Amino acid sequence: MECICKADLPYPEPEITEKSLYEVKLLMPAYAGRESETTAIFLYIYGHYVTIGLKGELSDCLEKIAISEMRHHDILGKAIVQLGGTPYIGGNYSYWQGGYVNYVKDPVAILKNAIAGEKQAIHDYETIAARTRMKEIKILIERIILDERVHVATLTKLLEYYSSSSSSTLS
Repeated sequence: MECICKADLPYPEPEITEKSLYEVKLLMPAYAGRESETTAIFLYIYGHYVTIGLKGELSDCLEKIAISEMRHHDILGKAIVQLGGTPYIGGNYSYWQGGYVNYVKDPVAILKNAIAGEKQAIHDYETIAARTRMKEIKILIERIILDERVHVATLTKLLEYYSSSSSSTLS
């Protein structure tokens, strides 16, 4: 199975010249809150490490998705700065914590957790897109949503493989 981890479209590079703390507050939870790009990065990197050596390409695919999430993190961080905010690693009300990552080791559980996280991210991004007052932010968010949908599709295919495979146990 080919591991597709992003949509086949370029990322927009809008110039955000208007300062807006309203927009910063919209983006901060997606950037580094409990259910955020920061959490997704660590979820996928952790999953990559604990699945090294399994039959199939799960470990490599999780690493590639982590890199995609890093790109989203970068996009949001730069937007937050351009909007006049500070991209600290935390949501609107607390700093990010390592306990936000689900540290399961079973590949099927990792994949189910990741799919649920991606679906939540899509929902959260759709909410941001609906609430934003800036076209530039909406364009960025809509592009990120495309990747998150690709992640769901890729992870679902991997889940089908590992759910039906006897190779889903860690050595």
